[in-house]
Amino acid sequence: MDNTHNHPFVAALREQTPIYIETLGALMIYRNGIAAPWKGGGVGAKQLQRMAAYLIAHRDRYVSYAALIEIAGGRQKYQPRCRPNYVIGGLKALCKNLGMTAALRERGSTLALCRHALWHTDTAALRERFDTAMGLAAQGQHDQAIVVSNEAALLCKGDYLPDFDAPGGYSIIEQADYWTMVQKQLFQTLTRSYLAASPDAAPYEAYLAARRAIDFDQYDPYGYELAAEVVQRCGHEQIAGRYRRQAELLRRKQ
Repeated sequence: MDNTHNHPFVAALREQTPIYIETLGALMIYRNGIAAPWKGGGVGAKQLQRMAAYLIAHRDRYVSYAALIEIAGGRQKYQPRCRPNYVIGGLKALCKNLGMTAALRERGSTLALCRHALWHTDTAALRERFDTAMGLAAQGQHDQAIVVSNEAALLCKGDYLPDFDAPGGYSIIEQADYWTMVQKQLFQTLTRSYLAASPDAAPYEAYLAARRAIDFDQYDPYGYELAAEVVQRCGHEQIAGRYRRQAELLRRKQ
């Protein structure tokens, strides 16, 4: 079970705006802090989730009705139960039920989910705190950087929109890779801040942060070098050597 789900910091984020959307680890929509159902004019929840995920990943971009209908069908050939307008009507009904109609813009036979004060996402909150932590670390304020980084770490729940399974022509790979990179760099920043704060500061927490960074990118040699530095400070030379050898191996392959 995700032990960050009910953390006060995460719960507070869900209540800061009328709509809060979580995209890391799973797609969840919260309305006034409560998980909202996927209901829209009788259209299936999976179809609504695919269309919503694509619009969230491509916010401010107008997407044709035809593309949304194809996305709704997933990787299998879609056979609509009713006219295509039924599927689009379901998406509009979902936004109406959520109170997000003002953010859903229509232009001809296209729709866009636009940035609006009504809604906020976990990735936006993560980016804000990551940038703050980086700034604090650059100024040598490592204790404060640790606090902010640990808040951001609560939002790092894994892959971006992992259940998105639309046809291959509608990719979110670029966005998914970007948010994997941000999560990795957040934990690398946290590790460096622990190391810089004090030689003996929270060695276990520093090691956990280093390992989380590796989990997000097992092919980045720098992650293993950071882990090696942490465990060496803890007096584990043999383990540090293993991490260094892995880093060297990866650098030779680059």
